[in-house]
This record gives sequence, C-alpha cells and structure tokens, in this order.
Amino acid sequence: MAKKSEAKDSVLGIEVLSAIGFSFLFAWFLIAGFWVPSVPVEVDAANPASAVHGFVIVGLPVAYAIQHFLGKRESYSPLNKGVMAVVLLASLVSCSLFFAVQMGCNVPPFFLAVACFLSGVATAFGLISWLHVSSYLPISHYTFYVGAALAVGCVTFAFSTALDRALQPVFALACMGASVILLHIFSLCVDFSSKPKCDKGKEVPELEGTWSFTKEIEPTFAVFGVAFGLALHCVVGKADVAQLSCFLAMLPGAVIIALVSFRGGDINITFVQRALLCICVLFLMSFQFYPSAIAQVMSAFALFGWAVFLSANYAFMLKKSRFGGGPAYRQIPVHLIASNAGVLAGWLLFAVTENLSSSVPSIRLVLGIVLVFLAVCVVMLFYPNRRHHRSDGTSHDRSNMRLAGQQSIPVPAVASDADAGGGADPLLLAKCQTLGAMYDLSPREIQVLGYLARGRNARYIEEKLLISQSTVKSHMHKIYDKFDIHSQQRLMDFIDSYPLDANVAGACD
Repeated sequence: MAKKSEAKDSVLGIEVLSAIGFSFLFAWFLIAGFWVPSVPVEVDAANPASAVHGFVIVGLPVAYAIQHFLGKRESYSPLNKGVMAVVLLASLVSCSLFFAVQMGCNVPPFFLAVACFLSGVATAFGLISWLHVSSYLPISHYTFYVGAALAVGCVTFAFSTALDRALQPVFALACMGASVILLHIFSLCVDFSSKPKCDKGKEVPELEGTWSFTKEIEPTFAVFGVAFGLALHCVVGKADVAQLSCFLAMLPGAVIIALVSFRGGDINITFVQRALLCICVLFLMSFQFYPSAIAQVMSAFALFGWAVFLSANYAFMLKKSRFGGGPAYRQIPVHLIASNAGVLAGWLLFAVTENLSSSVPSIRLVLGIVLVFLAVCVVMLFYPNRRHHRSDGTSHDRSNMRLAGQQSIPVPAVASDADAGGGADPLLLAKCQTLGAMYDLSPREIQVLGYLARGRNARYIEEKLLISQSTVKSHMHKIYDKFDIHSQQRLMDFIDSYPLDANVAGACD
C-alpha cells in the first residue's frame, strides 16, 4: 500500500509540475503576445496596436507550417538543444525590443513588428514541444490538464500587469525561460520509447482513432478563429483596465472546462462545438455596436469562449497524437494551422472594417451577418456523424484496416499480393500506412511506398500493380517529393527508423 501511495504521489507531482511549466508558456503568450505590445506602441493614432500587433497572429500559423515541414525530417526533434536555444533567442530579442520601448527608446515600427512576430513563433514552438512531452506523461484527464495550465497562466498574467511597465517584458522572458527549463528537464526524464501509462499505472485504453475527424472539424474551428480574431482586435490597444478585464474573462473559461473534465472525464467535442457556435454568433451580432460597452462585454465573452476552445482543442490534439501512431510534433502542427489562420483572417477583417466604417457605416453589421451565416453553414456541413465518429473525437475503423487485438493496424493492399505472402513484414507495412497518412499519400502511393520500403524497383512494381512504368515513376516522384527524400535507400532508412507507436508495433509481432 505504501509503494502504491508513493507511486500515486509521484505521478501527481509529475502532472502538477508539467502543468506549471505549461502555464508559464501560456503566461508568456498573454504577456509578450498581447499585453506588452499593445501599449504604448503608438504607430496608428486610431488604434495603436493595429499596425504591428497583428504580426503576433502572423507568427503562429507560420511557425506551425515550419514545424510541419521540419517534422518530416527524420533528424528533427523539437526537444533538441538547438531548437530550444532558438526559442529562447527569439524570446530574448522580442523582449529586448519591448523593453527598449518601455524605457522610452524610439524603436522603428519594423523592429516592433519583428518583435511581435518572434513572440508568436516562440509560442508556437513552445506549444508543440509541451504537447509532445505531455503525450508521454501519465495524465488522467487531458482537458483538465490543459485547462488548469491555462488558468494558472491567466493568473500569472494578471500578476504581471501589476508590475512596472519596464519590468513586464523581463517577467515575460522569465516565464519563457522557466517553461523551457522545465521542458528540458522532462525531455531528459521521459522515456519516449515507452507506451503511455494512465494515472494508476495501467496501460491507457486503446483508441481506434485516426486524424480524419480532425480534418472534418477544422473548417468549423477556422470559422471560430475568425470570430476570436475580431474579438482580440476589439480588446488590444484599449485602456489597461478594459483590456485586462477582457483577457481575465479567459480565466473562468479555463477553470470551468477544467472542472467539468475533472468531474466527468473527457469533454464531448461535439458539445464544445455547439457551445462555441452560440458564443461566436452572439459576439458577431454585437460586433456592429463596436466600440460601445456592449461590444466590449461581448468581446470578453468571446475570449471566455476562446479559453474553452484552446483547452478543448489542445486536449483533443493531445489525445489524438498520444494514440495516433506517431510523435505529436509530426502530427499536430498541420492541424493547428487552420484555426490560427482563421484568427489572422479575423484580425485583418477588423482592420478592413475599421478603415471602411466611416464611408460605409453598416459594414460591421454586414460582416457580422455574413460570418454568422458562414459559421452556421460550416458547422452544419461538417457536424460530426455518430455513425462514423464518437462524440469524444475518436474514429471507428475504416476500410483497409486490419484488427490485431484491440488495436487497428492499417495494412496496404500490397500485403495481400503473392509477393507479400512470404516476405512482407507487418511492422514495415504498418509504418508505411502510418507515414502515408501523415504525409498525405494517396492509396495507390501507399501501395507503391510498401514496395519501395522493401527495395523493389519500378519495373517490379509495374508488374505487380499492372500499371505502366511511367505511372509508377510518377508515383515515386510524388512520394520522394512529399517526404523530401531523393533516393530509395534514404527512404528505406527513414521508414525503418520511424518510431512507430509501441502498441501498434507489439500488435504486429
């Protein structure tokens, strides 16, 4: 009993400490991403933050796209010392420029835009690193974990606003430094080759999940991102009290979803989708009254929904990456581009309406109605169907899937060929299918990949698949291009060294 109690305390300590490290990243994002750049950057008299502050939003999808392509390289890891050093360097440059502004230095707008952009890039790289590490930690409730980290980050952000303006960039840099240090500690302690364990030391329940569900709801998250982008632009650059009160509306959103998850387990992703739709519709209909008090209140309500969205979405990504057959840093970035691109679109739309509002007074009303109609239509078109998706976001088996125990292992059609009967390695074929899904290969390209992985040439593949040699070479060219590899031997080495999920690998034996 004593050993079990000690083990439970150890697991709880790991979860709490990792959540604190994650919370420092959220605090950095709020301080260096929104609070510090918004005042007193005086570039545009109508809206001080409008000229350069949007580069924070630009940095996020750009960094996710960069990480998506870096993740395709076998040598890349977000936990490398070099990557962490770059994140710290970007944070240092960003905070140094913000500190210079607070000290009264005349910093050109271009360098302020660079500082904002680097804040967004550092946040995106830090987020992917924490989600990757968290996917291997014994976390019992994902949404509670992310929601609690976001809540503590909001409290830390609130504390920073009480500091002197000149100290706030320094405090933001300290938050990022603490987050990177804890991240590095966990990266040294976590066994990335082991199968994840739950809080009681047992193996986590098997999920038959793919990322197809994520692709279906990404359009709705992108539309929600537009509303959140509008709300953020409504908030930043305002008086300190008004801006702080709106950002602190995120705190109850994070706390509520964390408590709901803690009491009832996993959050129903479809319920979150409906709740976010209601929040976005209410905000968009009040957008026409900007900059009145009603619009400010509804902007705070939208940020409340943004906290719910971030907690649920990151927890959802964490679950999918944990059971999806590959490292989180290779799967998550591409699925975060859509929602962050939506936030950027909302930010830009606000700037457009701000410039046209004097000549076209009804422009905000028209934009709100159009976005409400778009949001409702997109949610209806991409609403999850229970016949092929569970409410928590996991998917049922698809065609061309073979059950091995409780875990579904994709097997390319080449496994049924006469050649595969005696020489095909199920583990190798499972790797091909996993990588094929990750790199967006077509079913035929996955078949060709299965043969290339076993050293077959174009003529052999032509005979087995009964297609022309030019078609085979076309498939091979597309495969090499998507993998960014230009020789068959390097492709074979990459597939052979790919760290397939331990449970899938065990089922193939």
